[in-house]
Amino acid sequence: MKTEYPVEVYTAFVDYLKHIATLSTGSILLIVTFLEKLFCKPEYKICIAISLIAFVITVVATIAAQAGVLENITEPNDIANWAKPLIGISMIVAYLCFLTGLCSLVVFAIGNLY
Repeated sequence: MKTEYPVEVYTAFVDYLKHIATLSTGSILLIVTFLEKLFCKPEYKICIAISLIAFVITVVATIAAQAGVLENITEPNDIANWAKPLIGISMIVAYLCFLTGLCSLVVFAIGNLY
C-alpha cells in the first residue's frame, strides 16, 4: 500500500470531515425539531430553507471528500489522481455551504429575536 502521507494524517482528516458532517446533520435535526416550537410566526423563512439546503450539501460534500481520501489511501497513484481534485473541490464546497448554513441560521435567529 503506497500512501503519500502517513496513515495518521488520513485518519485525522477523515475524523475532521466526520465532525463537519456531524455538525451539519445535527443542525438539520435541531432546525427541523425546534423551529415550530420556538417561533410561532417566524419571519425570514427563506433563511431556514437556505440553511437546510446548505447543510445537506455540506454532508454530501464531506462524504465525497471522505471517499476521495479513502481512494487516495488504498489505490496506486494512477487511480488516486482523480481523487485529489475531488477532495479539494469537496472541501471547498463543504466549507462554503457550512458557513452559508451557519450565517443563514444566524440571520434567521437575529431577525426573529429582535
